[in-house]
Amino acid sequence: MNKSPFKFLDSYTKEDKKIFFGRDKETEELYQKVFESKVLLVYGVSGTGKSSLIHCGLANKFNDSDWLPINIRRGANINDSLVRAIEKEITSTSSRNDENKKKLTLKKQLRNLYLDNFKPIYLIFDQFEELFIFGSKPEREDFIKSVKTIVDSDLNCKFLFVIREEYLAGITEFEKQLPQIMQNRIRIEKMGRSNAIQAIEGPCKYANINLEKGFSEALIEKLSPDSAEVELTYLQVYLDKLYKESENSFTLSLIDSFGDVKDLLGSFLDEQIAELESPEEGLTILKAFVSTKGTKRQITESEVTDYALTLGKKIESEQLRSLIQKFISLRILRDKDENNRYELRHDALAAKIYEKITLVEKELLEVRQFIENAYDNYQRRKILLNKDDLAYFAFYEEKIILNEELIQFVIKSKDKLHERIKTVKYLSFSAAILLILTLGLVYYYAINLLNEGKANKQALVAIHSSFDVKSRLDKAIDAFLITKSPETELAVFAIFNEALKKLNYFDSIKGKMVYPEKSIFDFKSCTSNILDANFSNDNKLIFGSLADSSVQIWDISGKEVLKIRNQNDSIVNVVLSNDNNLIAISLKNGTTNFWNIKGDSLFSLKHSITNHFYNSLV
Repeated sequence: MNKSPFKFLDSYTKEDKKIFFGRDKETEELYQKVFESKVLLVYGVSGTGKSSLIHCGLANKFNDSDWLPINIRRGANINDSLVRAIEKEITSTSSRNDENKKKLTLKKQLRNLYLDNFKPIYLIFDQFEELFIFGSKPEREDFIKSVKTIVDSDLNCKFLFVIREEYLAGITEFEKQLPQIMQNRIRIEKMGRSNAIQAIEGPCKYANINLEKGFSEALIEKLSPDSAEVELTYLQVYLDKLYKESENSFTLSLIDSFGDVKDLLGSFLDEQIAELESPEEGLTILKAFVSTKGTKRQITESEVTDYALTLGKKIESEQLRSLIQKFISLRILRDKDENNRYELRHDALAAKIYEKITLVEKELLEVRQFIENAYDNYQRRKILLNKDDLAYFAFYEEKIILNEELIQFVIKSKDKLHERIKTVKYLSFSAAILLILTLGLVYYYAINLLNEGKANKQALVAIHSSFDVKSRLDKAIDAFLITKSPETELAVFAIFNEALKKLNYFDSIKGKMVYPEKSIFDFKSCTSNILDANFSNDNKLIFGSLADSSVQIWDISGKEVLKIRNQNDSIVNVVLSNDNNLIAISLKNGTTNFWNIKGDSLFSLKHSITNHFYNSLV
């Protein structure tokens, strides 16, 4: 026998029907169900052999004259695919005319097809879930109308919908128009071990392959060591490989020498990837289902897209969904769970795919995993990436593509780090300035102490020297200008008083003492202590504040010009205008009062600057 009796995954021939074994019970039940209604729903999880059961098992129950099966896959649009599949079967000359076919309705085409063959028509929609995965709402609505039209007609035509049970919810769209669609249905279970043994031994008997005793049990144990159910795809693949090695005899030693499931699935995987229209894209998608440790991981379609972008590859959503469905049908991927996550069917597949991930890709995946873990940690504990983390990521930043959430997380981490660096620089700069100011102040005070010492010494010399009064007074004033200390101030006043006393004399004519200094400066005593005093800009007036919160102005000879009596609060500052006409008096409470030189109160201003400044001082 040239063709392997175990090679029928996608297409089915008459020869395949002859070697279909192990599903007698399901086949009989399916055969009975098909006559109960014009519509039959066949469902089950992926990998249960639904398609094989119809195309081989059910087909075996019919003679060629009993049925006309037409197999339909959705393609780009299920309505167009249905029409093309029917047109392909039409054999009458009148119906072959292209212009006539365009004018015929679906119902008319099916009627012509029946009249051409006089066989009941069975429209078999395999992988019907594609309509709900890829189809639009208008596409589904048009299809439902077409199905209802045929079902309600007298045509001898039946519909078989083969669907993965994960998508059964989509059938509810049909129930309003076709309430009977859920009434006639059959669920196909996974094949158990006893049926799997029949599926091995039946084709082997048909193909005259000798089996060593215990071979079937040993092979099933190797493929499904921890399960009572058998993955049919892997069983077919393994048997096909064994057949190529030894066409006439299957022995236990052949199983041992053939390697483990990992090697089997590895070669199977390579074959399926090579047959894809876009092998590179297909492999990229499969890599997304493997962790950085080489194990399976569950992910959604959007996460697969992000993964591909990480490796610098952009896969369109339509292409992505199509390839995922292809891998599901090949039993490489499990269908999505309740959280819309897919995963590889076998750990061995993950190991083989991991071997195909390059070193550069592994590094990028590790970096992405690192960022994802850090982001998860940030969501729980609000901890951003630190300096070392960002330095590690920086090397790969231009090579890796992240989603928007991770990009914003990295940006926020960078901003925070820059803010910290800026703060540290500011503090370092401030510390340096403070150090300079401190050294400057130390130097300033040191110089002042040195100058004060020199000035005090000069003041003492001026008091006790034997020079004339004028020279001594000059020295004392110079010392005071250098350092205004109590010692230098005392020296100035002492020598000045001494000079005044020497000017006094007794006027024998008037019979009294004469004091010439009175004509120079006749300053009258104040009723309160002077706290502060200043000369006007033109040096013609002296003004100052007194301890009793009053302000007083004198002329240069000491004559009182104006006295502004008690203010409401302590005086902070007194300012005389350049033309000597206005006086501003700032108080501790934040009020500034304005007067003219005649003593008239003009107005007041309330502000916070003076008060704030004063409080900061005290």
